[in-house]
Amino acid sequence: EAWRRFASANVLQGSHFAVGQDYLAICERAHGECAEEALAAAAGLRRVLRGEITQFSLVYPCHSPTEKRWFRLMATPLSENRRAGAVVMHLDTTERHLAAEAVAESEQQQRQLARQLETERRRLLEAQAVAKVGSWETDLDTLDVTWSEETYRIFETSPDRFAPTHHKFLTFVHPEDRAAVDDILIRSIGQSGPFSIEHRIVMPDGRVKFVEERWRTFKSEQGRPLRAIGTCQDMTERRNVQLQLLQSQKMEAVGLLAGGIAHDFNNLLTIILGYTETLMSRIPATDAAAEMLSAIQDAAESAARLTRQLLTFSRKEMSAPKTVNLNDAINDIEKMLRRVIREDIEFIIVLQPNLRQIQIDPGHLEQVVMNLTVNARDAMPDGGRLMIETADVELTESDAMKRPECVPGRYVALTVSDTGCGMTPEVKTHIFEPFFTTKGPGRGTGLGLPTVFGIVQQCQGLIEVDSVAEIGTSFTILFPARDERLQHAFPPEETAPSGCETILLVEDEEPVRRLLKIALESSGYTVLCAVDGLDAIRVMQTFANSIDLVITDIVMPNLNGRELVAQIRRDRPEIRVLFMSGYTDDILMRRGISGATDAFIHKPFPPKVLLQKVRNILDNIIE
Repeated sequence: EAWRRFASANVLQGSHFAVGQDYLAICERAHGECAEEALAAAAGLRRVLRGEITQFSLVYPCHSPTEKRWFRLMATPLSENRRAGAVVMHLDTTERHLAAEAVAESEQQQRQLARQLETERRRLLEAQAVAKVGSWETDLDTLDVTWSEETYRIFETSPDRFAPTHHKFLTFVHPEDRAAVDDILIRSIGQSGPFSIEHRIVMPDGRVKFVEERWRTFKSEQGRPLRAIGTCQDMTERRNVQLQLLQSQKMEAVGLLAGGIAHDFNNLLTIILGYTETLMSRIPATDAAAEMLSAIQDAAESAARLTRQLLTFSRKEMSAPKTVNLNDAINDIEKMLRRVIREDIEFIIVLQPNLRQIQIDPGHLEQVVMNLTVNARDAMPDGGRLMIETADVELTESDAMKRPECVPGRYVALTVSDTGCGMTPEVKTHIFEPFFTTKGPGRGTGLGLPTVFGIVQQCQGLIEVDSVAEIGTSFTILFPARDERLQHAFPPEETAPSGCETILLVEDEEPVRRLLKIALESSGYTVLCAVDGLDAIRVMQTFANSIDLVITDIVMPNLNGRELVAQIRRDRPEIRVLFMSGYTDDILMRRGISGATDAFIHKPFPPKVLLQKVRNILDNIIE
C-alpha cells in the first residue's frame, strides 16, 4: 500500500498497476529513458529470483519530466524456492544523491577555479617578464642593495656571481651616465620622492642597454632615511622603436624636401649641362676653356647623380624599367667609370658573352654600378685592383633555401670587388643604413649603398656582401633574368639627329625654355614657344594643323601639362607628346601619359638626349 501511494504521487507519471503485476516490467517501465539503470535493476532482480540476497539502485522518473527520484533497493528471497518471490525494501536516497552531486560539482568548480588562478598567475609573471620590470631595495645605512630576480635578468647576472651594493651597481652604469646617476641617488636620500632617471648600463659582453629607474625614499618617524625602494625597467626595445620612428620621420622629411626642391634644382642642372655641352661643341678641345667646361660638366653630372640618389632612396624618383643587357650598360658607362678611378688602381672588366636580359631602369642601373665603383675606389687609398664581372646564374631549390628572400630561377649576376681595406663584421651590419658612412667629413653622404639596396629591392633582386678587413670587399647583385636574350644593338649615333618638323615647346622657366629652343632650332626644327598651358592653347588655335610634336613640362601654373594635352587632344587626338619634368612623383607623371603616343624625359638632360628622344618619337621608334 505504501508503494502504491508513492507510485501514484511521485513516480510512473501517475500510473496504477494491479497487485501481482510483473515487478520486473514495473522497473523497466519506471526507468523509461534510463536504459543503463534499467539493465542494472533487471540484473539485480534476476539475482534475487535465483535466491540471492542483493542490493542495487534504481532511478524513477516523476511526474515532472525534469525530476527524478533515486532509490536503494534491498531484496531478500522468501525461500530457496525462487517461485515464492522476495521481499524488497525501497530506501529513498534522492536527497543524499543530490547532495553528493552538489559536492562533486562544487569540487569540480574549485578545481576549475584553481586552474584559472594558476593560469592568471602565469600570465602575470609572463607579463612582468615581457615588460622587463624588476625591483630593488637599498639600505641607506649600509648602501647594501637587494635585487629581484627580474633585475638580475635585466643586468644579465645572478646572485651567485654578484652581490649588489650601491658602488658595485655603479660599475654597471655607462661611464658617461655614472656621475648623473650617482648624483640623483645621493640627492634623493634626504627627500621622499618619487624620483626617476633613464640611463645606460653596460653588459658583461660590452652591449649597452637603456633602463629606467623609479624609486621612493622611506624615513623613520624621526625623519632619518631608512630605505629606498624602486623599480628597474628595460627600455632598450622601446628606445630602439623610438629611434626607428625618428629615423623614419627623418627619412620622410628628407623625401619631402627632395621632392620639393627637385623640380627647381633639376631645371638649374638642365641649364648648366645644356649650355656647357653647347659651348664644348663650339670650341676646340685644345682650348684652355675646354678643360674648365669639362670640369663644370663633371660637377653638374655629379650633382645630378646625387639628386637621383637622394630621390631614389626616398622612393620619389620615377622608375621607368626597360629591357637591358648588363654588358651593354657597363660598356656604355665604362668611359665615365675610368674617369672616376685613379691611375694607381688596376681596373678590370670581365663580361660573360651572350648575357641574359634584365628589367631595370637604365638610370638606376647606372647608379648601382657607379656607387659600387666609387666605394671600391675609396676603399683603396693606396691603390689596388677593382674588378667588375657579369655572369648568368641559376639558383636551384637548395640555393634558394640559403637565401630566404630569393626564389629559384635564372639571374644575372653583377659583381664589383676590390682589394681595399675591407669591413669588420660590425661595420658590415650597418652599411645599408641611411647616412651611415666610414668616410671622412665631406667625403661621403651615406646614401650610396642605401640607394643601391633600394634599387635592387625594386627589381626584386638580391644583394650579397663578402668582406674581410684588410683583405677586400665583394658586392654581388643578382637581378632576375628575362627568358629571351638581347641582340646587340646598333651603336648610337655620335651626332645629334636633326629634323624639319614643327614643335610646340611649353615651359614656364624662361632660361630652360630658351636653352631648349636653341637646341631644337640648331637641329633644323621650327619651334613655337609657350610660357604656360593657357599660352599653349592660344598657340594651338593658330598653328594647330602644322604642329607635329608637343614638348611640355608637367608641373606648370594655371594649366599643367596633363591638362593641356587633354584639351589639345579634343581636336588633335593623334598628336604626339613628350612630357618633361624635374619633379619626381611617380604617380603624378604616370597619370595621363599614354605609352603609344607619349614619352617622358627627366630633367636634367643634355640637349643631345632631348634631340634623340624627339627624333625617336617623330619616327615612331618605341623605346
